[in-house]
Parts: sequence; C-alpha cells; structure tokens
Amino acid sequence: MIRTLTLAAVAAVATSAPITHDLLPNGAAKIPTVTIAPGVEMPMAGIGTWQYNDTVAGATVAAALKLGYTHIDTAIGYDNQVGIGKAIAASGRARSSYFLVSKIPGGLTEAEATGNLTASLAQLYPSKGNPAEAEAGAYVDLMLVHFPASWSGVGGKAARQSEWKAMEKFVKAGGAKAIGVSHYCKVRGCSWRCPWRCPWRCSWCSSWCCPWLAPGADPGACSS
Repeated sequence: MIRTLTLAAVAAVATSAPITHDLLPNGAAKIPTVTIAPGVEMPMAGIGTWQYNDTVAGATVAAALKLGYTHIDTAIGYDNQVGIGKAIAASGRARSSYFLVSKIPGGLTEAEATGNLTASLAQLYPSKGNPAEAEAGAYVDLMLVHFPASWSGVGGKAARQSEWKAMEKFVKAGGAKAIGVSHYCKVRGCSWRCPWRCPWRCSWCSSWCCPWLAPGADPGACSS
C-alpha cells in the first residue's frame, strides 16, 4: 500500500543543491515541496515503509520509483533499509531525483547514535556507506531522531543533548543534508534545542508532535 507521508518538526543544515522533482509523466500534477532549510526541498507526499519487512519494502519502493515517486521514508528501527537500499540501487535513478528520509532511535549516547547513523547509511548504501563518501551519493536528505527517548522510555534531557551532538557531526560530515526530530513535544523540543547554535527552520510538524516554535521565533527564548 502506498501511503502519504507526514513527518515531525525539522531542523536542518543546508549542504548542497536542491533535489529535482520532474520525473512524473507529462501532464501529471507535480508533487509540491516545502523548504525545510536553505537549499533543501522536501516533497510533501511520498512512500512510507513502516511495518514492511525487507522484501515488501524493497518491492514497494521499487514500484514507487518506477512510478516517479520522489520521497522515501524509512528508519533503522523499521528493519527494512537493506531491502530499500537494494531497490534504490536497482532503480537506476540519479541520487538527485529522490528525497530519502531515515531515523535513528532516541535515548542513545553520542557513541551509540554515531554507530546507528553509520549503520543506517551502510544499510541503505552497502557499497559506500561512509559519510565521507557522500559525494558519491551515500547520504540521506533528512535524518531524524525517531523519539525523545528509547521506546521503553529510557532517556532524558542530557541524553537528548548528547545524541544531538552525534547528529550535528553527521550532517557536517555529509551524511545528511538536514537533521531533525520526530515525536517531540514542546518541552522535550526545548530541552533538545537550546544548548546548540544551529539555523533552526522549525515552522511545522505532523499530528504526532505539537508545534513549539512559530515561524520567525527566537529559539533562544526557550527556557525549559
């Protein structure tokens, strides 16, 4: 089943040229995009892969890419990135022609987060999963922290800040064009954001996450 995609709030660091979205058949309505950071355009509809195993996710993504889809959403916790990586490689699509989103679990130490980020790229791009090789196409367009804590509730303010350090290093190394968070509420968003100086572009979020920063607001005003 092809599902529309909604994501949580996004914070990003721009790194390269925007994605092209011109693969749909002539006369078809193009998928609108939203700017999540300078130079980073995210298609507002795409293919979701939650609850799909490698086989189903791979087949679904392969079909979607043939149809002209430009947005793929997955996560290391979905346990299907190997199948998706194979589908992407077999599609022959240029890396600039699709927007790829992944997520790592919450509640991780900086070292654990770094390991998960490296593993995520290795699954999606097994032949070139090192962030240093991003110029060859081994990167995600958006990497998210999936949840404010582990699924069992392990975490806290210090853990969120520690994990975010790994995310910042990852995007600076070229492993992602943009980084952000998922399933965060206002209080948790503040505890994650305030200690770090980044060009936040947090102006919208999905029904899973309550808004905490209005467009143009000062992130430094957050005191939680």
